Amino acid sequence: KEEEFYMRALNLLDRGQTKLAEQRLSEFLERFPTSTKLDAVLFWRAEARVKDENWIGAANDYLESFTINPDGESAPKTLFGLGVSLGAIGEKEQACLTLDEVGSRFENIERTLLVEIVKAKNLLNCDQPR
Repeated sequence: KEEEFYMRALNLLDRGQTKLAEQRLSEFLERFPTSTKLDAVLFWRAEARVKDENWIGAANDYLESFTINPDGESAPKTLFGLGVSLGAIGEKEQACLTLDEVGSRFENIERTLLVEIVKAKNLLNCDQPR
């Protein structure tokens, strides 16, 4: 039941139905508060919120997801998402520090994520004095 509910929410996200996916993921959190998937559900809800430019909601979800599982498989992407979201809400210094943290905390991150980190840091002018 739990897995099925989760997969249906992700399918909505895959089909671009971000508002409905966000609702279903929120329902999942209410129905299964002790699930082992909490970090993943929060990550995907953050991703849905990013698509709708709900940056504060996304930042909160990324932070909570990362706090639950700081060493998980999606932890580097979660921390990256947090950095980008912080940048989007004007928290430039914290965003740059968070993006730096991704590289220093996780040694073997995917090349594509490294490229995205560099792009985000450039957009935020992280190399400029803060």
